[in-house]
Amino acid sequence: MEYTNVQFNDGTYRIPIVSLKCPFCGLMEIPHYLYGYNDTKGNFVVFQECSNPNCKKVFSVLFINHASRGISFEKICPPPLPVKETFSDIISKVSPTFIDIYNQALAAEQLGLDQICGCWFQKVVGVSY
Repeated sequence: MEYTNVQFNDGTYRIPIVSLKCPFCGLMEIPHYLYGYNDTKGNFVVFQECSNPNCKKVFSVLFINHASRGISFEKICPPPLPVKETFSDIISKVSPTFIDIYNQALAAEQLGLDQICGCWFQKVVGVSY
């Protein structure tokens, strides 16, 4: 198995190079290892960038630090939940449906679902009051 040196918050560690399927574009590839940090259990979370030039999105991967076997790949961590937009109390009272639809469209946009988020944003305009 091949290894690469990755900079962490508390030093440099040798992490195994593994071929992974990008959670965004689906390409099976060896991503670029960017940076890592130790979690509270002594394991490693490594931020990796997709090597697909049309994607280049960053995702995190968990590596387990086994005392006897060394460091091994565990899993690709799920992406963070989309951020919701907050609105004034007036809008919340007048049209809670507007807020729901807007935040669903925003979540689709944040997840890169550009073919469906536009439809939802258009629907928001129709439900604005």
